[in-house]
Amino acid sequence: MDHHVVSDYTGGDSTSSIKVFVRGRPADENDEHNVYKLFPNDPKKIQIKDPTKDENYGDHIFAFERVFWSETGQAEIYEAVCAPHISHVLSGYNSCIFAYGQTGSGKTYSMFGESGEHRGMIPRVVESIVSEIGSKNKSGGECAMVVSFLEIYCDQIRDLGKAYLEQMEGGGPID
Repeated sequence: MDHHVVSDYTGGDSTSSIKVFVRGRPADENDEHNVYKLFPNDPKKIQIKDPTKDENYGDHIFAFERVFWSETGQAEIYEAVCAPHISHVLSGYNSCIFAYGQTGSGKTYSMFGESGEHRGMIPRVVESIVSEIGSKNKSGGECAMVVSFLEIYCDQIRDLGKAYLEQMEGGGPID
């Protein structure tokens, strides 16, 4: 008898305030178990298998807004996850995008990235918002922007923006 657990985290409809996306990484080279299964025809689902269980048990299927895998580029993730927030924010609403995961899972790469086409969501969002603000200012509009970069680690909240400013003023590295 096949037994599958299906958990749906898609938020139900397009007007939902909370959307959950997943960005996966390939398994470690030393991991001989293939524990993930993607569904090419349904990019909202991922199946996770428990290698210690019988093949008919221990399969869990999860549904999200979208599942991205390691070959997905930063630009594609930005377009799907962040771009819809730009007009929302510029209309005066608050918005929050955060990365959650264990240490070493790729949160910093997804959010900050590297240079060029590998830049992450934060540089792309800032570029888009500053560009839109520049367009509004040319037409006589006025905008103000407040941005926060927070890290929550071991039940401690750290303001990364403040750490950056202190580093810039003091000339030392950010710890």
